[in-house]
Amino acid sequence: MIYPYFDAILSPQVTDDYETRAIADVNSLGYTNTTDTAYLYQQLVIFKVYQMMALELSSESNDIYAQKLTHYRKEFDAIATQYKTQVVTPATAGTSAKSIAWGRG
Repeated sequence: MIYPYFDAILSPQVTDDYETRAIADVNSLGYTNTTDTAYLYQQLVIFKVYQMMALELSSESNDIYAQKLTHYRKEFDAIATQYKTQVVTPATAGTSAKSIAWGRG
């Protein structure tokens, strides 16, 4: 495995297969692993692994795995939002001459 996993219940069950599938899923959503995005990308993969595992292991709508699934979906969404604001938005920020003038004034 490439990344560290810390969930006390799920981590011991993480396999290379889960991680490979999660990486493929994260990549298919348009996220990339570059020097600038390495940490956020890692977090997306980890939370995607946990989501996949919780979904597969859950047997009831209110068991511990269902609760973890809900939690890790929220975590994934929060990191995805952070990725978009820190990586995607800065790439287009400052392209306006007006914004540059305001920054100097």
